[in-house]
Amino acid sequence: MKGPAIYFIFDKRLAVCVCLSFMVSSFLFAQDFKEALLKMKQEYADAPNLHIVMSIKAYDKNSPSTIFYNQKAEVKKADQKYYYSLDQNEMLLNTSFLILVNHKLKQIDLRKNSLTDSQFEYPAMLNLDSMLSVFGTALYIGKKNGLDQYRVVHKVGGMLKQTELFFKSETGQLQQVGYEYVNGQYVSIQFDLFDKSPQFDADTFSEKKYVRTLNGKVVLEIGYQHYIINAEQTD
Repeated sequence: MKGPAIYFIFDKRLAVCVCLSFMVSSFLFAQDFKEALLKMKQEYADAPNLHIVMSIKAYDKNSPSTIFYNQKAEVKKADQKYYYSLDQNEMLLNTSFLILVNHKLKQIDLRKNSLTDSQFEYPAMLNLDSMLSVFGTALYIGKKNGLDQYRVVHKVGGMLKQTELFFKSETGQLQQVGYEYVNGQYVSIQFDLFDKSPQFDADTFSEKKYVRTLNGKVVLEIGYQHYIINAEQTD
């Protein structure tokens, strides 16, 4: 039953990891983590393009060699278009559609994107107030192997005991995040790629990878014709 918990972790923690990547070490030296979170939200909004690849591992704190979850996650962003994948799930959001793909269930959910430009926001972004409420004090632990390590002890009563953050000393870029849970589980997220100037293929954010419209009806593309589709009617 540990697998579903990790999906929860991904859904709730992915945005935090992406956002934390915009912080620089000087904020944490000042031990003003809340200020850093506020700044990173603005810096994230100012970054038009992103390509991030992460390795996610989970294990019991007392048995780090026994990994019960090991997956890659990928995030792509270009202006107001987004794509992310984890395990057997994909999400695509462009100015026309929101598409959710579950390869395990062989199911595709498609709906129109009715958001205006002013409403358009990163789909995995957490409410900032809820993010700030769980963080306690950020402490500088030290430098090792070219990485500055910080520890954030969380407030009592939540699922998380503490968060560890590792920044490259030379650039201040976030390299790794570790979440220690009160039940003894530990989730490590390693940044394998963080590209602020990516070049994407033309079809990266196109719904035509999965579906197309024919006579006003949505039909599945080759390679997905054995999937079940739940779709709103398109014009």
